[in-house]
Amino acid sequence: MWVAEQLIKSASCGAVVAWLPQARPEQIRRLQVCAQSFEGLAFLCRPEGARHEASAAPLRVLAVCGPDWELRLQILKRRGPTLDDPIVLPSTPGGLACVITPRLRRPSRLFGREVPADAVGRPVVALRPRRDTAVQ
Repeated sequence: MWVAEQLIKSASCGAVVAWLPQARPEQIRRLQVCAQSFEGLAFLCRPEGARHEASAAPLRVLAVCGPDWELRLQILKRRGPTLDDPIVLPSTPGGLACVITPRLRRPSRLFGREVPADAVGRPVVALRPRRDTAVQ
């Protein structure tokens, strides 16, 4: 908290990104007031469980990874009218779409199904040493 506040006050960087999972409302308000005079960007990241807590931040966004690494942004709070639908940012930049093979343009078939036993990221089963092998 203190470091984020000092970086914002000093204006020595173009952006400040801080992970403050247990920030209290008065601390968030203090950072928000400080960031109003900051010419750069200030991001305060908190866990998803904090989405139901009050915040002085003028913009609150929930970022979730979707199929094929697309980024889904749900605007929780903003100035102006509410935005009900999420903003979906594809993982493939538009300029690369023409050079990517058709197979890679299809959505992943791994989402929505059980992960195969040989897939990366599955739980690791500890192997027991065989009794008939000698330890050297």
